[in-house]
Amino acid sequence: MSNFIAKASGVVTIIGCGSSAGVPLIGCKCGNCISADPKNRRLRPSIVIAAEGKKIVCDTGPDFREQALTYQIDHLDGIILTHMHFDHIAGIDDTRVYVLGKKEGIPLLLSRAALEDFVVKYGYFFIDSGVATAKVVPISVDQFPCSMNFCGLNFSLFDYYQQQMPVMGFRIGNFAYATDVKNYDQRLIEALQGVETLVISALKEQSTHFHLGFEEASMIHRAVGAKKTYLTHLSHDVNYEKGLQSLPTGVQLAYDGLEIHFEYERKTD
Repeated sequence: MSNFIAKASGVVTIIGCGSSAGVPLIGCKCGNCISADPKNRRLRPSIVIAAEGKKIVCDTGPDFREQALTYQIDHLDGIILTHMHFDHIAGIDDTRVYVLGKKEGIPLLLSRAALEDFVVKYGYFFIDSGVATAKVVPISVDQFPCSMNFCGLNFSLFDYYQQQMPVMGFRIGNFAYATDVKNYDQRLIEALQGVETLVISALKEQSTHFHLGFEEASMIHRAVGAKKTYLTHLSHDVNYEKGLQSLPTGVQLAYDGLEIHFEYERKTD
């Protein structure tokens, strides 16, 4: 039988768009931290991709348990880890509930560099001790850019740096996700060409030692020609309503609970 290319759709949910410390910041009484606007409350950065009946989480930070309960992540088919910073990995042990009673672990997509670090930090994931622990089946990538079928979905993977830390981003169909961007070259712009919706990190209006600012992220938005770009990894310095007013057309602030619909191609019989 012949294979045909068909259009399919999926949903990305932003389940956390906050900075490494989250918002509100512990002990802080600034206007944003005490704000009653739910869009000024931000869990640590993470998204869930839902397509083909599958759910894939990208990054499992220290708020993952709360995020899983809030957004009813009742099953998990795959995990993507962009890099090994604490605010992106600290909740991965909470994925053990998804493998209780199962022999196989959850497929885990990450770079070769991240896997080497992961094995050191979470060696017990790979030991059958009879205790209820998380289990993963790592799939590592050591050359970028590249394409890969992960959990039945076609991903294009690319890399960049946050200072000395290598970070992996991805696109699926007309959607792309690139968090913790700081140091990059033209390869990132090329990898994002044709993307209609981009989610990219920008800590606050001004750039910092580790993060882009709003203008730098907006420059990437313009360079790739995205129809819409959402800024994530937002600190407590960012007020949602005021922040929107400072952004150019097509660039918006993400917020926890934001749903983004995307399209991708799949083969059908």
